[in-house]
Amino acid sequence: MKFIFLITFCSLITFGKLFASNDSIISLRLNELKSKGINNSFVMETYSTGCHCCGTNDNCNYESSQIYFFWRDKDKDFIQTYNKCGSPIKAIHNKVFDFYLQNRKTILKEEVKSYLISEKDGLVMELIIDDSRHVKFYLGAGEKYIVKEYDAYQLTNMENDQPNQNFERNNSLKLVKLQKSIDDLINTQ
Repeated sequence: MKFIFLITFCSLITFGKLFASNDSIISLRLNELKSKGINNSFVMETYSTGCHCCGTNDNCNYESSQIYFFWRDKDKDFIQTYNKCGSPIKAIHNKVFDFYLQNRKTILKEEVKSYLISEKDGLVMELIIDDSRHVKFYLGAGEKYIVKEYDAYQLTNMENDQPNQNFERNNSLKLVKLQKSIDDLINTQ
């Protein structure tokens, strides 16, 4: 029993350090951008809990997390991928940042809702899967950043078995469209 407790406790500490470390990295980089007078920026972080890829040659990712910084400086858009192999800055010629700026007010208000199976007589039945991909945005809102976080499972729909009542609503959000356009950009680089 003590052994199980010890393993669980150590796992929680390690997992907590990973995400505390990511938050520090993100905060430092965003403050660095602000100190250079860059006020138009945002970050997308993706991660999976309880997942570690073994035996791959791609040893650059920081644990199970990927962090992407986006900013605009003097009408040029940039992306920086943070990982253990260095973090080169690339100019991007893409509509991702334009989409973000055009829809920022809407995106800041949006929330991805849970995978809702049914709601009847005040009882709510939701599905949760923890080992799917999580998406976390740090979105500029004046002097501070607003964090938006959701689980990619909330964007799915098992039509035959237990359909997600929030499927269409969630996938129509500007926040989700921003994430999908970033995924497309990353997959083409």
